Amino acid sequence: MMLLDRLPHELQLQVISDLDNQDLQTLLQSNANLLAKSKQDTFWKDLCTLKGISYHHPDVAWKELYQSGSVNTMCPHLRLRGIQDKKKEQFWSLLDQKNMDSSLMFCLHSSCEFLGQEQDFAEHSHHTALTLSPLHILEIWCNPCSKIITLNKDACGHHGIKSEQYMLQGLLEDFTSLSEQDPELSKKVMNGRRRIEKKLYGLQTRFTPDYIIEKEWYMTWLEFITGKSNDMPGPLENQKLLRSDNTLNPELSLGQNFEIVPELLKRYIEKFYGISGPFIPIDDLQWSPEYCKIVHKIKLRHQMQQTRFASPLILTA
Repeated sequence: MMLLDRLPHELQLQVISDLDNQDLQTLLQSNANLLAKSKQDTFWKDLCTLKGISYHHPDVAWKELYQSGSVNTMCPHLRLRGIQDKKKEQFWSLLDQKNMDSSLMFCLHSSCEFLGQEQDFAEHSHHTALTLSPLHILEIWCNPCSKIITLNKDACGHHGIKSEQYMLQGLLEDFTSLSEQDPELSKKVMNGRRRIEKKLYGLQTRFTPDYIIEKEWYMTWLEFITGKSNDMPGPLENQKLLRSDNTLNPELSLGQNFEIVPELLKRYIEKFYGISGPFIPIDDLQWSPEYCKIVHKIKLRHQMQQTRFASPLILTA
């Protein structure tokens, strides 16, 4: 133990980082100097940094993150908070010149202007890219880690995934925020958002409807994506559809009080607009007699959409 005490702090960390949690706790309890150091959050931050992880969710302490073992599976290439307006403008300007019918990737390296096909980025020298495809809209792909980083609320109990999602959320806020100081850039962001969301709208008929959303919000969103209004909707207010016991009001009508959307659009709304109240899965209504009328109308709507699928009404970009 005395030999370990004589080592520089950096070498102590190297030794400690090779231990599992049980052995680490044994070491700390047997060494007063290291035990005192372990009371400081910087001790655990240094251990995480040694593993290549220099970020964490504000609600997750460095000690929690390290002891969870998540640092071994997290992406060490996420250093993306606070992007420059130059990079943001580059993305939306390049996107305006691209056909969005294929999967695109935008390199996040500060000095790179790559925006191209997914297969081309696989040979790219930089690590991370922003993805743009129907299944992965504005998510992060890391080449060395071979992993996609997405927002998934179901995985938020996992400290590592929660921290990765925090970085992604910050990046998305940076890329999609509007600025009064730069109206031209804000215009590019809004037009780009419209193109992406029109594409999503047009894809709806290809997927089975999975969720119920409030009609007024949906109409405000349609006015935005069609250019009739420059006002983006706020968070989706599904609370309006619920009774006092937080179950769906069975007296509501499709097309009058609510609309139906697939999982793909639900994830986008959740990511970029947020929601007040729960998303209401259509599957949850199927076995309750009081919702028979609602479920029947939803099935009829979906059947009508499928019959028109050969020549669907798709809003062009």
